Amino acid sequence: MDNLLHRKLTQVHLVVRDSCALCTENYNKLNSLRMKDKPFQLTVINLDRGEAMPNYYGHIITPSIFINNRLWKVGELITSDLSDKLDSFINHNLN
Repeated sequence: MDNLLHRKLTQVHLVVRDSCALCTENYNKLNSLRMKDKPFQLTVINLDRGEAMPNYYGHIITPSIFINNRLWKVGELITSDLSDKLDSFINHNLN
């Protein structure tokens, strides 16, 4: 139980643009995963609103998903792939 209280929450950043249908689809998939008790912190960064990735200097293709400030995926999100990736972080943090 002590490990559960002290684990670090995985940070997920979704980088989007307003006119991107795939961005909306990825956002909906990420929200669905959060509803299934996947513990992660989701931050949406909208480039059209002047928002930017913290400490990231470079070009970003949308949609992009960063996990713990590292680029993980560009384009369509496969929910099972992200679920597996999140599980690997959770298992690592419990040890």
